[in-house]
Amino acid sequence: MSSEGAILTVRDLTRHFPVRGGIQGRTVKKMHAVDGVDLEVMAGETLGVVGESGCGKSTTARLLMHLIEPDVGTLHFDGKLVGSPELPLKGYGRQVQMVFQVSNSSLNPRLTIEDNIAFGARVHGTPAREALARTHDLRDRVGLDPLRFAGRYPHELSGGQCQRVNIARAPALRPRVLILDEAVSALDKSVEAQVLNLLADLKAEFGLTYIFISHDLNVLRFASDRVMVM
Repeated sequence: MSSEGAILTVRDLTRHFPVRGGIQGRTVKKMHAVDGVDLEVMAGETLGVVGESGCGKSTTARLLMHLIEPDVGTLHFDGKLVGSPELPLKGYGRQVQMVFQVSNSSLNPRLTIEDNIAFGARVHGTPAREALARTHDLRDRVGLDPLRFAGRYPHELSGGQCQRVNIARAPALRPRVLILDEAVSALDKSVEAQVLNLLADLKAEFGLTYIFISHDLNVLRFASDRVMVM
């Protein structure tokens, strides 16, 4: 596929982790977590990523977010090299956000639900009033009643409710790409269907592009335009 028109282009993405052993803890071998991944994501599409457990799906997501650094490989966003003077990591971080698999642990336990949603926008310099307005709008869109949830903390919510908070938090910076790492795998089927419909609505309304990582082929069949197998 040509890279023309791709919002995200990845070439030869590689990350090996050292495996240490012995008394001195020397590196005895390397685990090839991600080894030469190429992918292109077109603006407005949902690219599904599927593979068995341990194949490197979540590591790939973290590499795309620059939460961990690749050993080798290049990442271009809108034709600009990520991490270059043309597109610094902070600027890239405003354009690409992630919804993690473990919903509870990805929220700050010391912040209320409302503050968790607003936090990212405030850190990236969004004025407080605008960040609050976005928070209220997104909270309402994901079906979290302010009278019941705004002042609560993550430990007071169910897994499905926490995942709704994560989904509300991700678009608060007005990103263009969302990476969804097993975003519905921990939910029961009724909540899963609600969250998938919610994601589809947000994608249509905000013009988002999704990278949807899952081991569930039924979910990817519903959500994806194309599927990449690892």
